[in-house]
Amino acid sequence: MTTKRDLQTSEWFHVSNRGADRQDIFGSVRDRRAWERRLDEVVTAFDLEVNAYAWMTNHVHLVLRAPDQCLPDAMRELQGRYAEYFNWRTKRTGPLFERRYWSRPVTNRDFAVVCRYVHRNPIDVVGETGVVDYPWSSLGVYVGRRPRPSWLSTARLAGAIDVRRYEDVVRRPVVDALLNDVPNGHRLAVGLDDVLQAA
Repeated sequence: MTTKRDLQTSEWFHVSNRGADRQDIFGSVRDRRAWERRLDEVVTAFDLEVNAYAWMTNHVHLVLRAPDQCLPDAMRELQGRYAEYFNWRTKRTGPLFERRYWSRPVTNRDFAVVCRYVHRNPIDVVGETGVVDYPWSSLGVYVGRRPRPSWLSTARLAGAIDVRRYEDVVRRPVVDALLNDVPNGHRLAVGLDDVLQAA
């Protein structure tokens, strides 16, 4: 069943996609850099505003603003251009991604919480103590561990959080009573105030 994307009630979205059959979409640093170069070009072409990201081995997360209902075109361009590169490099054929993409509108109320969710994504790989140093997430930028890529906009999230506490807020789990279901069995806290109180 195909669901209609809600592009009219918000310009802010949590966007995700993963490899077909959960296969890897990044095999090297070179691949992730190629993805970021294409993202940089798409950000400029479509006037996107990327606020948070995490590149995992077989999936990606973005929190972004996509004005003028441009999200479908922007994602088609980004994923299509990257898939062409990846298929050329690995000498493979066929679709790279599982679907067009998954997206959910992000409200002002849950913006910082969704960013926190994206920044927590690498914990399964590197653990809570290593998440801040994970090189393929914007968390390190927000806590001053890495320079900001030109295509990342930090003002909105930095204005919504206490940057001095943010690393601890991301690293610490939240009690189940504060959680709601989100796609693919992931869990997401309902409000930043709840997260801060639980931390």
